[in-house]
Amino acid sequence: MRNLYIGLGVLFLGAGIFWVSGDYPRLGMAALFAGGWSLVQGWRAWRESGGRKLRTDALQADLARAAEASWQKALADYDRIETVRRQIHDVELSRQLTAIQQESACMLNYLEKHPDRVPVARRFIDYYQDRAASLSEEFHELEQTRLETEQVRQVRTRLKETLAAFDEAYAAEFEKVMGPQLMDMEAEMTVMQQHLESEGIADDPSRPQPKKQPAAQAKRPPRQDIPFTFGKGRSGRNKSGQGSYSIVPPAVRGEVVKEKIILSLLAIFLGCIGAHKFYRGKTFAGIMYLVLFWTFLPGFIGFIEGVRYLFMPVDDFYEKYYR
Repeated sequence: MRNLYIGLGVLFLGAGIFWVSGDYPRLGMAALFAGGWSLVQGWRAWRESGGRKLRTDALQADLARAAEASWQKALADYDRIETVRRQIHDVELSRQLTAIQQESACMLNYLEKHPDRVPVARRFIDYYQDRAASLSEEFHELEQTRLETEQVRQVRTRLKETLAAFDEAYAAEFEKVMGPQLMDMEAEMTVMQQHLESEGIADDPSRPQPKKQPAAQAKRPPRQDIPFTFGKGRSGRNKSGQGSYSIVPPAVRGEVVKEKIILSLLAIFLGCIGAHKFYRGKTFAGIMYLVLFWTFLPGFIGFIEGVRYLFMPVDDFYEKYYR
């Protein structure tokens, strides 16, 4: 990614200098701005390329090394599952992996802020997430064989059924990791309640209580760790205008939006040379764009694709292009 940013930065800067010194100063200034932005993003990607690391300064040396090793394994297994999730063709399993990746992302974000809890999360890291990664890879391997025998179908079904329970297992382990913090919060609320009662401030039973929602209309409350979106769209979304759950994991939502913008800009401005195809790894399609560069067709198609990427809902882009 950083090489792409740097390459685009150099390209835009070169074009900007040429246009500024010629007859298109405004277009040149825009290109110079785009080149500077690309170089900054490349520099940031270079700085982040070392990976996420725990701040283990407060831990003893042995505990710090063990926590860092477990942390890196957790990140590696998360990436293994994410790689499979993007490559498999089974939509049902892909959505299930999305669910467990959401739970995993929340757990990893918490552990990054509380490195002292990493040892408590060893069961999640060494067993549940490790097994989820292995089972996902086995399913992908079976899918690649394209065999449709009865035994293969049964194994694939059992793998999917097993993985279907992992999000609940992840949540249970997350609750164990947060155990001390939850107990501290309960104790703090108990002390606060006692303090309020000592001050003569107590809940008045005669105070009007909020009306309860009828059971027939009761709905499952939205999860706080999943972005809540509105709108119409693809199958599976609520098309009545009400809110619906986003399938994009919160941990990667920013990356998905950035990828969406980058792909749309490449298609709009450099689609004539197939830059957006090379960016997505579609080498053959990119070469075809280069071969037909002298015609108007690649630039026109690239512009249309770029506009489509730009205005495509984030969920649709995540399923079709980010997976």
